[in-house]
Amino acid sequence: MLCQSSSALVFSRRCLRRGSGINGRSVVILSFVSCALVGCLQGKLFVLSRGGLDVSRVRCRASPLSDEVGEDAFDVQYLPALDFGQVEALVPNESAVVLPCFPLGSIAYLPHSQQVLNIFEPRYRQMYNDILMSGGRRFVVPYTDREEGTGALKLGEVGVVLYLKDLKEVSEQTEDRVKFVCSHEVIGRTRIKRVLNPRAYADASTYLRVEVEELVDDDLDVNSTDLEHTVKELLEEVGRLQRETNFEVQFRAERLEGLNATRGPGFWGMVELWKNYLGQRAKLLQSKFEAELKSLLVAFFKKSGQGIPMQVTIGDLPPNIQKEVYSMQEQLQEDVKPLFEEETITVQKLIQSESHHRRLTMLQSMLQNEQRRLGARLALKSLFQESEPGEAGEPEAA
Repeated sequence: MLCQSSSALVFSRRCLRRGSGINGRSVVILSFVSCALVGCLQGKLFVLSRGGLDVSRVRCRASPLSDEVGEDAFDVQYLPALDFGQVEALVPNESAVVLPCFPLGSIAYLPHSQQVLNIFEPRYRQMYNDILMSGGRRFVVPYTDREEGTGALKLGEVGVVLYLKDLKEVSEQTEDRVKFVCSHEVIGRTRIKRVLNPRAYADASTYLRVEVEELVDDDLDVNSTDLEHTVKELLEEVGRLQRETNFEVQFRAERLEGLNATRGPGFWGMVELWKNYLGQRAKLLQSKFEAELKSLLVAFFKKSGQGIPMQVTIGDLPPNIQKEVYSMQEQLQEDVKPLFEEETITVQKLIQSESHHRRLTMLQSMLQNEQRRLGARLALKSLFQESEPGEAGEPEAA
């Protein structure tokens, strides 16, 4: 099994196989054991399996949120792409704060959250040894992306600082595939001023080092109590609509208790709940897709009088079945994209914002969108119950 971190999605390599291609398209092999699917749509690779959905290569422009949100909130802020031609490392400025940097992809880690990482690369084994020896125990995790066209790596200007709380040596148990299992707390946000040794990322000779400065909100004197209360009420309203519509994904009652939107841990705890909700909705869509895909293919093989094989190449299926499978893939991608971008891109915008009030406004907009979606679902449910009063079933617990 593969797992990048506690918040990463998981899939099994054994479930997936790829052929050499037919008419310029990837050959896709489906396994009825895991109902796994590897598809290539518009050059964007994504993987489906029983374990999870990897949409890490799906890039899309985030939807506008609210007219009240400033223009600067619409884009993730990045440093210039790493210059691998810079052979010599830069000398830090006098009195500059320098921290190790551990890029972990397009994952937005939240302040005050707990994160567990498995460490196996030699350079990061060395990084952990160094932060233990120095006593600092801190490093920066930036949000990352690739430049369109060149594919060059670029780091988000604002990253989060992870503090190492516990480290377990597991090389003996894992035959040295994993060196450390490390527990961390995300203790704050920081602005990256510059990367001192960008070439190190390319040659993997060591870990990146960056100059940073503390990120402090610029609205500490602004009273946002009313907006905080509004956001909390919206979250509770979304929870109520989840229950009334019997939506398959619902907030746990114990998670809602004690939540607040105040600056600091309160607000970020609310965002963590929302982020997890988006991930669960994506998994729900994946599960429905897998069930529909399996049903389609089983029905086809039964109708054709063939036995159901353990695996099948999509290119060997009739054109009408291929077309239906790709149509289902495209629909899934269309449904998952906004969830994925909100869980990553939009959350990174919250992290990089220097205004608590602006962050509240952005979260308010997301909650309002979900309130409208669930409200429409409730209206449809009421309509069908009125037309078929005798067929309304008991709601199932999520």
